[in-house]
Amino acid sequence: MKTKVALIVALSLVLIAGCSKDSEQENPQEEIKLEAGEFYFPPVDTDIWETVTLQELNWNTEAEQPLHSFLEEKNTKAFLI
Repeated sequence: MKTKVALIVALSLVLIAGCSKDSEQENPQEEIKLEAGEFYFPPVDTDIWETVTLQELNWNTEAEQPLHSFLEEKNTKAFLI
């Protein structure tokens, strides 16, 4: 039970740390916009998928390594955001 609570608290902290409101984009024209109902589907004839960096998403890059460490420690096979 304590493990589940610790996992929920840790993931919540990572998500909260990565979603700060005080950072403004320097160039709003480069903002990635996804319209309602618009999804990304990778091409079927290649293994190459479009990627977006954490910086492009304005995510907290300092929280990335603690998340990777946590997932490795818990022997996580998959993680989706």
